[in-house]
Order: sequence, then structure tokens, then C-alpha cells
Amino acid sequence: MSSPATSPQADRTPLLWARGITVSYPPVVALDHADFALARGEVHALMGENGAGKSTLTRVLAGNVHPSSGTVSMDGHTLSLSGPRAAER
Repeated sequence: MSSPATSPQADRTPLLWARGITVSYPPVVALDHADFALARGEVHALMGENGAGKSTLTRVLAGNVHPSSGTVSMDGHTLSLSGPRAAER
């Protein structure tokens, strides 16, 4: 049995981290400084009312929508999601 210090569950450093994501479709602000973090081994569900920004955040992470502000990083490296292929890499 592994100790908590060496357990994969012990490392909660975000693998994927979206910080301060803002996306506007004037006059609507679809995301307003949204944050999302995902550590190794975690599973998340995005839930909320219609218009809450779930699909918009997913599209940002997939490289289909470019945020007007904020950053997305993976494993500590800031990503430039110029499109779906870049996001896939």
C-alpha cells in the first residue's frame, strides 16, 4: 500500500487550469472571469442553468472559441489554443 505522500491522489496540483476566462458575444457576457481546475485522476461535471456558460467554457478548452481575457495552462505551461488541433495537442 502506498503512503499518502506518494499516492497519485495526494497530488492536487492542477493538470488543466483555466483562469479568469472571459468571453463576450456583445451585448452578452457568456463567461465573466471563470476559473476551472482539474487535477490528475479527477472527474468533473459542469452543471448550471441555461446560459450559465458551460458550453462556452468547453468550447474555449477545445480551442473553438478564443477568450477575450484569461489563460489556460496544462501541466504548468500556458497554452495558446489557436484552434481545435492546437487544443488536441
